Amino acid sequence: MKYIRFLVIVLFAATFLTPAINATAQENQTGRQHFEQGVAAYNERDYKTAIEQFHEAIKRDPSLEADVHLYIGRIAIQNKRWGLAAEELLRAKKMGLSEERKREANIALAYVLAYGEFPQRPVRKVEKPLNFHLTISEEWVDGLALPLTVSTAFVPIRSDDFRTKIAAGLDYRLPVGQKGKLTTGYYFFQSLYADFNNLNFQSHTLSGRYNHEATKDVNLSANIGFTYNRLDGNDFMNLFNISPGVFFREKGSFFGKVVYNYANLDYKLNPGQDSDIHTLSFTQYYFLPNKKDFIAAGYAYANTDATLKRWDFNLHRGFISGKHEFNPKNRVTGSLSYSSYDYQGFDTLETTKKRQDNIFSLNVRYTYEFRDMADIFVRYFYLNNDSNLARQDYDSNVIAAGIALDF
Repeated sequence: MKYIRFLVIVLFAATFLTPAINATAQENQTGRQHFEQGVAAYNERDYKTAIEQFHEAIKRDPSLEADVHLYIGRIAIQNKRWGLAAEELLRAKKMGLSEERKREANIALAYVLAYGEFPQRPVRKVEKPLNFHLTISEEWVDGLALPLTVSTAFVPIRSDDFRTKIAAGLDYRLPVGQKGKLTTGYYFFQSLYADFNNLNFQSHTLSGRYNHEATKDVNLSANIGFTYNRLDGNDFMNLFNISPGVFFREKGSFFGKVVYNYANLDYKLNPGQDSDIHTLSFTQYYFLPNKKDFIAAGYAYANTDATLKRWDFNLHRGFISGKHEFNPKNRVTGSLSYSSYDYQGFDTLETTKKRQDNIFSLNVRYTYEFRDMADIFVRYFYLNNDSNLARQDYDSNVIAAGIALDF
């Protein structure tokens, strides 16, 4: 009988006391514990539970409020509530975040600006894909070239992503001794609207290139450049790169090219993306008997070492290219490439997933010389971006037509 009495007491305790014990344990949890449970629920995509835990966390520990708004902003991104996401992320930054959390908020904001769907701006019917190119060759003013490009194109990452850009530059070429040639240049790029949801993007580039004919069959080259970028009036990113290479005859019409490139990226908006990029590429050329047409194939490998490991990647790229002149007035050039980006760290937004991008591109240009100093061209560019992260899978088609003038 006493055993039956004991069993009844145990069942009573399990039925009525366990919830009370659990409730007491829940009450005794700290804000930090609720926050960590919210993060765990977020990583499991249980956003309802995550929000409940985050709200409980700031009730018990108001110092966690900035971090909570960061995660609520991320949840809003996953639910494609872009306005709420921007509001929460900006609120988190104003409240004060650690340096790493601040970087993550910046990255999330950049994601919202690049991929978020906002009210569309009106697009006039007169806007068409257009490319205009003007060049003054070095023969015209003793080594001076002035390229100018204005282009408008539709790139369907977002429904309103209709971009107009202007690029201009100046090159100056001069001989160095009997076998060398030095080219210095300045280039300017300006997006007029629609990039990054109508934010203004601008870049300035200073460059230098030296070519040296070491022997009849070997040419050496070295490139150096510095680019300064601004986004909506603020410092965005600085890029420095240097690239030595060698172009050499192998046998008959076969030529080889080996290039190493070092680039240093200094991000002002997202310091976690700061990185050094090392790229090594090999290209095999075959020139046809007319010495004007060629076909080429190559491979490139690149590696980065970003501050935040989620931006580290190994790149493998294969490519082919070529040129064919039908006659002195008609020619076509083209290239085809496939790139695989193997990212090392976890993504900022989907923190349990590793990013893997595969990108295929096709670029074809036909040129017709209708006058001695004027060419008409038509260009087609296709890009297929295949990423395992939401809203980064898309196809892009750009058609451009224009005229190039050489005085």
